[in-house]
Amino acid sequence: MWNLVTDKSTDAVVAWAGDGKSFTVLHPEALPLLLPKRLGLFKESYGGFVRELALYGFRCVASDKHGIPVTFAVDDFERGRFDALKRVRRKANYGRSRRM
Repeated sequence: MWNLVTDKSTDAVVAWAGDGKSFTVLHPEALPLLLPKRLGLFKESYGGFVRELALYGFRCVASDKHGIPVTFAVDDFERGRFDALKRVRRKANYGRSRRM
């Protein structure tokens, strides 16, 4: 996510929010088309992308006029703070193991 958000060539689709502590998906319909090409990840729908973000602790901080989450934040994901990314980790208790 960090590489995608900081890449100026993707600013039309996803970019840092003004506060530098969150990022905004400007065109949710275009993001699933962009991600597989850039990362080889998130081959699902935009909803799958949002669920994957949640596994890393990202929360929705703003939605568009239709209620679709478009701005996301998590502690230690901040513009210019690449060193802090090592603290952003996938949640340990996810998937099947939660149901057992």
